[in-house]
Amino acid sequence: MRKSKQERKNEVFKAIGQIAAQKGFNNVTTKAVADILQVSQPAIYKYFKNRDELILYFLDNIGILLNNIIKTVEKEDNLYERIFKLINEHFKMVENNEVLPVMVFSDEIHIGDIQKKEKLQKIVFDYRQNIINLINDCPQNEVIADVILGSIIFNGLKWRLNNKSYSLSSRSEELAQTIYKLCITKKE
Repeated sequence: MRKSKQERKNEVFKAIGQIAAQKGFNNVTTKAVADILQVSQPAIYKYFKNRDELILYFLDNIGILLNNIIKTVEKEDNLYERIFKLINEHFKMVENNEVLPVMVFSDEIHIGDIQKKEKLQKIVFDYRQNIINLINDCPQNEVIADVILGSIIFNGLKWRLNNKSYSLSSRSEELAQTIYKLCITKKE
């Protein structure tokens, strides 16, 4: 049975992530994606004209995944649950898409390419603003949002460097409790 266009594009997204996680974004090419998917390079050209379109598609999908996390977290009523859910959902996403910690630190995805840089910048800054909005009842919510993002990035990187030998999402509760304590501690 033939795969739908969306199924094939989902496979391409995962293949891009796999290549980037193992070899870096500079090695993401239409040929590399075709090789992973065990299809011909012209089969990839049906959906993407070139490497740049592959990377932009990948970034678009990262933005969608991050927006889905925000939508899930918005349903929570109290601050602790929003913090916990945010961290836990993000860790689950990293476990399913291990390239995310690498992508955030990777200049190679956008150096020399204004379009990719602006797209990545928009995704990252919009996500940060959404986190600030989610924790708006937390004093110094901008600083706490940066702490949350830094913690997510560091823990994702640490998990990868430890060969994914533990459940990243198992760290959610301890991290959420610590960040929540920062929110409820009053300045003197």
